[in-house]
Amino acid sequence: MRLFRRNTPRLGGTQLYQVNDFLLICRLNRTTSGFWVSTDDVVRLNADVTSDALGECLVDSTARTEIGVPNPPVRGGTSHLTAAMVKASGRRSYRAFVRDSILVNVNREGDTFTIDPTRNNGPLGPDRGYAYLPGASMSCPAGEVGPTALAALAQAIPFFG
Repeated sequence: MRLFRRNTPRLGGTQLYQVNDFLLICRLNRTTSGFWVSTDDVVRLNADVTSDALGECLVDSTARTEIGVPNPPVRGGTSHLTAAMVKASGRRSYRAFVRDSILVNVNREGDTFTIDPTRNNGPLGPDRGYAYLPGASMSCPAGEVGPTALAALAQAIPFFG
């Protein structure tokens, strides 16, 4: 018998980057202020990884998202928030990482996965970084899509950017 029911919807956030011939999966946590922040939990996979393996990593990463973590310190810069991604990518700086990568966000809210492609605007200028592509988001019920299908959807999207 279950005495407690989880009333809050299950939330999870993961970033899937393609950098040349490999993929990076970076788990996100949500702060007490509601911002999503990168974690040091970064997995590097070959770009030719099977859809089964990639899908399992994406599902696992979204499941391990923590909600309500303390806001990270930003005094003195934010490079500590991206250091794990930069290191896993083998780049010397976040600027080089952004220049060479494509980003797809994979999120879970309740029983729905949402895949949000982005456009890479480069590391410089007023629009630098990644921008969501209006109308390109895809959602699917978590119970109807397995890890393999989730990976196939996420892998197909980077070519939109």
